Amino acid sequence: MKWISLIPMRAGSKGLPNKNTILLAGKPLYQYSVDAALSAGANRIYISTDIQKVLSETMPKRVEVVKRKTSLCTDDTHINSVIFDFLTVGIGSKIRDEEVLVLMQPTSPIRAVVDLKNAVKKFSETSN
Repeated sequence: MKWISLIPMRAGSKGLPNKNTILLAGKPLYQYSVDAALSAGANRIYISTDIQKVLSETMPKRVEVVKRKTSLCTDDTHINSVIFDFLTVGIGSKIRDEEVLVLMQPTSPIRAVVDLKNAVKKFSETSN
């Protein structure tokens, strides 16, 4: 099964400022989600963000950073609005029907690659 990952993150955080890019054991928090997606076999990883530092970074092959609209970077923005915008505007609108989108929150650094692989496999088995 071909699958892609969407990692949504924004600059604003009331609880812990800059939480998505804060260093944890030497690397930015969001990087754990990117690494897990790469290790689990994602065809492509998209990071949807308004964080200028991330927008200007060089990413590994298969990882693309997409600038998120300012209107979708508020405390009141629902994730379904972010996903819908990604899938209907720009690069996300080019995703093929056979590709599955896996949402990965950047604030879940302890997710195991094997769990991600198993989840994609289980989805694949039940969607056929």
